[in-house]
Amino acid sequence: MPTLGYEWQDFGSYRLQYGAGDITFTVSAILVEQDIANNRSKVRREWWYVVHNGGWIASSDTQHYLTGNGWTEAAYWNSGTSDTYVVLLDRTDWISHNDDGTGSFSCWGATWLGGIGQETGWVGQDGISLPTIARASVPTVSPIPLTLSSTTNTLTVQTNRKSDSFTHDLTCSIGSFSQTKTGIGASTTFGIPKTVLANFSATSKTLAGTITCVTKNGSTTVGTKTATFTAQIDTTSEHPNIGTITVQDTNTKTSSVLSSGQFAYGISTLRATIPLTVTGSYTQLASATVTCGSKSQTYTLSGTSQTITFNFNKVNASSLKVTVKDKRGTTATKTKSWTLLPYQSLTATATVGRPSATGSTVVGQVSGVCYGGTYGSQTNSLTIKVTSKLRSASTYGNLETYAQSISGTGQTTYTRSITLSHSFDYSQEYDIRFEVSDLFSTAVYICRLTQGLPIMSWDENEVDVWGNLHIHSRTSPTVYQNVLDGVDAILAHSGNKNLINCTSEASTVRGVAFSFDSWYRVTATGTATGGNAYINYGSFTCQSARKYIFSGCPANGSGNTYYLQIQDSSGTVLGNDYGNGVEIACGYRQTYKVFVIINNGATVDGLKFSPMVRDSRLASDSFVPSGQGMHVYTDTSTSTSTTGDFTAEFQKTAVGAGFLIVSISCISDTYNSYGSQSAKIYKNGTLISASASRYPSDVTAEMGESTVACVAVKNGDTIKASATITKYGTRQAFFSCLAIGCVLN
Repeated sequence: MPTLGYEWQDFGSYRLQYGAGDITFTVSAILVEQDIANNRSKVRREWWYVVHNGGWIASSDTQHYLTGNGWTEAAYWNSGTSDTYVVLLDRTDWISHNDDGTGSFSCWGATWLGGIGQETGWVGQDGISLPTIARASVPTVSPIPLTLSSTTNTLTVQTNRKSDSFTHDLTCSIGSFSQTKTGIGASTTFGIPKTVLANFSATSKTLAGTITCVTKNGSTTVGTKTATFTAQIDTTSEHPNIGTITVQDTNTKTSSVLSSGQFAYGISTLRATIPLTVTGSYTQLASATVTCGSKSQTYTLSGTSQTITFNFNKVNASSLKVTVKDKRGTTATKTKSWTLLPYQSLTATATVGRPSATGSTVVGQVSGVCYGGTYGSQTNSLTIKVTSKLRSASTYGNLETYAQSISGTGQTTYTRSITLSHSFDYSQEYDIRFEVSDLFSTAVYICRLTQGLPIMSWDENEVDVWGNLHIHSRTSPTVYQNVLDGVDAILAHSGNKNLINCTSEASTVRGVAFSFDSWYRVTATGTATGGNAYINYGSFTCQSARKYIFSGCPANGSGNTYYLQIQDSSGTVLGNDYGNGVEIACGYRQTYKVFVIINNGATVDGLKFSPMVRDSRLASDSFVPSGQGMHVYTDTSTSTSTTGDFTAEFQKTAVGAGFLIVSISCISDTYNSYGSQSAKIYKNGTLISASASRYPSDVTAEMGESTVACVAVKNGDTIKASATITKYGTRQAFFSCLAIGCVLN
């Protein structure tokens, strides 16, 4: 439907043919005014006509009607002239609106021409809309948001009232505050107290409020409207604070050298003390984050005052940043700077050696990375301290100190060669400790000094040889045995000190489970039932008649609980170890067996045995696996006749891959002008080493020859050694082989 305005609007017309011309009848209306206070509109209606083409209206029996909103007007008309605008009926009246301000009206017109018997019928419309009259005023609020910065904070409320006769009852509500003002015209103000902040959520910066506006016309309520507004924290008066940040170096090495406010890169320990508070009565601390170089740390806070401590070992930055946040999300940031001096921590590596294998002098060299520069009033330099101890000892001694300057500035290197002032027994092994220090840091490197080996050594019991042996004596079998002693001693001192060859496997015996780790140590668990629970751990063959140490039983063993036992080939017990080790005397080329025994009725739970037999000359009792990957094989053959040719052959097959040192020697105790001798070694049937065949012209007394070969083998390779001596005398052949990484069958 159309809406009536302040200009004439037509709502229907009818064109009637009459005589030579015609007549158009029209119904129209216009909005004259609106009475907002009384919620009504004044409307003017007209029923009118225009004559066209020289037409005219007879005066007899003409009737006209205008109706609307429950009333009807009538009129009579006598004449009309061509092309004139003639108002037949005109009426103005007030039309009341609905309670919500909407309104409508009807407008109809009609004419009956009795003289000619024609009529227009009713022309017009119902429900023509009137402009809505605003009723309840809508409040608006400013400022939005309202910042609660003062004790009382002004909130202005304005209304868009449509009539000066309207008044308002205005209510402001926010948190615990509520106030109503009556009889308000266009605007008013409310004083919002700062105490409303107490009603804010602990984590929110804002709080919503409501303005309720009741519009009245006199005592009559026109309507009610509401508006919302927001109050907010004043972050200039409610916020976290960061106090004076203090920093110090808690590394005494650097702080004792550097000035206040100075730190050494990568070595100083920074400690920052950071006081945190809040301004205002309506906020609390929530968290703080401290960032410094590669380190960042976040703290959870509470209350209104707290001091945090930030520690940074090996500081690598020249400033830190602190960000503190309160529970409403307001933040504060502060930085603290200091002087960071460049520096790099020391490194050290070292080597030691004996210029002479049998001498007491030791030389060493230590080197590494250092940093040159001035710190405080001191120039960085190095101090090198060298101490030493026997490998079997627990503490270092024999301190030697050397000063070393640093060349240049910044990162550089140093090298220092040192002849140690103390004497070192060539027959002993030592740990030598190098300690290099500068102003701020220390680097340590420990070297192992191995024993020096003489070409030959002897005492009242034996002769040991380290080197090539040329036999020119009737006592050659004894010399040969001492060569074996030397090999045995070399192996022992080089780490092959555990002579036992472990041949046992995991098993359960009489209720006790025996298992093995990768170093052939035995773990026993269970209760021995129905007799002693024991296993034959393994065996070994002595290559030298001397004393050995048998050890490996856990502490507190006894003959009634658990122990280790060693027996010879006849079953005779040589000794029992109950946890402290026992010395045993072994015979030359005698074979011995080792047993792990749990006595009947004894209970063990994860008890670990580490069986070991070592040369008594070795002080260290630290356990090493049996064999350590090195095995010695020896054999001899003696002629049964003093005449004729004598030939001896020794053959072994490699089990696994490894490295062999093989020797074959032969000797006759009788000079023979017609004799000869030779020694040969073969691998898989191919000759790889042979001595030169010697004849009597080459020697003056006994006859003999030998050869040695170093050869790599793989699984299944065969090694054969043969020796031949012709003619007369007592003749012997000696075979020996050191196998590394494999065994021989």
